[in-house]
Parts: sequence; structure tokens; C-alpha cells
Amino acid sequence: MNATRSACDAPTSVTAGSMSNTSSPSAIKRTSLLRRRAGLSVEAFRQHWAGPHAAIAVTMGGLAQYTQNRVVRTLWNHPVAGYACDGIVELEFVDPQVMRQSASSAAVQTLLPADELRFMGAITLCRVPGGARQTHASRAKVMLAARLIDAASTEASGRLGRLLADSGCLDWSIEAVQRVFHRDALEYEKEPPHAFASLWFEPTQDIEPVFTAVSQWSRAALGVIERGSAWLCDPLAIVG
Repeated sequence: MNATRSACDAPTSVTAGSMSNTSSPSAIKRTSLLRRRAGLSVEAFRQHWAGPHAAIAVTMGGLAQYTQNRVVRTLWNHPVAGYACDGIVELEFVDPQVMRQSASSAAVQTLLPADELRFMGAITLCRVPGGARQTHASRAKVMLAARLIDAASTEASGRLGRLLADSGCLDWSIEAVQRVFHRDALEYEKEPPHAFASLWFEPTQDIEPVFTAVSQWSRAALGVIERGSAWLCDPLAIVG
């Protein structure tokens, strides 16, 4: 049995805040870091994720949005420790009750965990508030997973928000990690993120210099983030 266990309640006071809300503020979401199985190509990983795996996931009731964020490349890693990731999944439900009901479904209890073993090597499942934009037809998407310095401080949200704004992006959102889960049969991050962020840029903007190790943004990030990574993503909307 591939059991799902709660790893921790994330010790952070970061509040969900978004400049790009697209759904009900009562929505709730699961954002998860995925790493492909050893020996599996990126293409094979993506094909299985968008094909057989997505076909199972959409059977869960109450899905408002479901986006597979395929990692194009890593833009930034904290010099001490980053996160290894091939994809980030966003599963948003219309409300917490529906999400709880889906947790007891055959898809969540049996089918999804069994299928994950076919193409994943690791998964870190994080519950976050819903409401933030997942796709944008005319914007480039960068996703950040961050473990924060002094995460319990009431200033943590403000520091992270200012860091995102200083990236030069057009729009951004922060989602606080409320709780973390893992599968017994798969690896997972022992030091999970405290927050996820989505940053939206003009598609023609040269964003690589923003995230270089010597950039002003990267130097500022070291005063806010103790572990983290940022990725250029290619979001595939499955639902919503």
C-alpha cells in the first residue's frame, strides 16, 4: 500500500496574497513538487503525466482548476540548497469540504498513488490556499518554491512580496504552505517550502539576468530565503 502521510504543519505566518486572483477566495489547493523516476526521460515523464495520470486525476470531484507546470529550465537555485524538480502540479478544489471528500475517493486512495510509481521518483504534496492565477495566455510563468528565513515572523510575507516585486515581473502571487504530505513509497523533501510563488513576465522579456547568481535580485533573495529554487515553467491547463 502506498500510504499518504502528513509530514508537518508548515511553521509559517506567510499569508496568501495575490495580484492575480481568478477563483473564489474559499477555494483550496494542493501544489506539489514532482521529480521524475530515475532513468525516465523528460519526454516520457511529461507524456505519462499529461496522459494516463491526468485521466485519473480528473475523476476527482470538485476540481476547479488543474494545471501541470512543466519545468523548462531552472533559473535560480539558492547557493546552499535548492529543490530538484521536473514539474509542479496545481490542483484546486471549489472548497475545503469537497477536497476532503475527494481524499477518500478511489482516485486519491488507490489509483493515483499506484500510477505515480510508474513515472515519479519523488513527490512533496503541499496544501495551500486557492485563488491565484494558474495560466495566462500572454505571459511567461516563473514558479518559486521557498523555505523562508525566520518564517514564523509576521514580516515574512512582506519580505517575500517585496522580493517578488523587485524581480521586474508584471504580476505575482504568493501561496503559503499550510500542511505537507508525502507518500511512503516515494522520496520527498525533508525540508519543504514554506511558500510557493508565481511570477508573470512579458514573454519577450529577457528574464535570465534577473536570476543569475550575481544579480541584485539573487543577492536580495539570500536575505529572505534559506532554501529555494525558481523555474521557468510551461503550464498545461488540464481543467479550468
